[in-house]
Amino acid sequence: MGRNLFARVIYATRFSLPIGVGATLLATVFGVLLGSISAYYDGTATDEVVMRFSDTLASIPGILLGMVIITTLGRSVPNLIIAIGVSAIPVFIRITRASVLTLKGNEFVEAAKAVGLSNFRILFSQVLPNGLAPIIITFTGSLGMAILVSAGLSFLGFGVPIPNPEWGSLVAAGRDNVVTAWWLALFPGLFIMIVVMGFNLLGDGLRDAFDPKLKK
Repeated sequence: MGRNLFARVIYATRFSLPIGVGATLLATVFGVLLGSISAYYDGTATDEVVMRFSDTLASIPGILLGMVIITTLGRSVPNLIIAIGVSAIPVFIRITRASVLTLKGNEFVEAAKAVGLSNFRILFSQVLPNGLAPIIITFTGSLGMAILVSAGLSFLGFGVPIPNPEWGSLVAAGRDNVVTAWWLALFPGLFIMIVVMGFNLLGDGLRDAFDPKLKK
């Protein structure tokens, strides 16, 4: 069709990376907020509601949930970010809840209560900042997964609207000619693999940096 595949694959980065980062940020904000509240009010009705919401959301496959959301809201980059981000919220709820629960009983929390700080201020100024390490590691690992889900939705026809290029849609466009023009599907697929692997390696490196015991 006279198209420059290299230029389209490079240009697709302007869609794939922002979608991955935006979806992960969305999941992080809501997941950290709900997970923190759930952990701080552990054993109460609030905790039960948040965890049942998380379990329900986690029981739905991410691709399927994304397809439903895109079908309902329409195909666009913001809607794709919402579709991918919503499916990743349970991961951050559980990681944040576990991190806050390990810190909630420490002495600095008791000292903050004795000073008279409110629960909200104790949670977000004392507890949460001390438990960011696992959340940051989860964030970097989720970036690769978000890009992979975005590519999967685009491959199935639920991604960035045509004619805008996206790595998943480029792979889908080249699959019918994989024998005669194998490069049409190979290079977009390589970009997906390299970027996802890069974010996963970054997450492993951050995990080692935050937990020196893993180096031994």
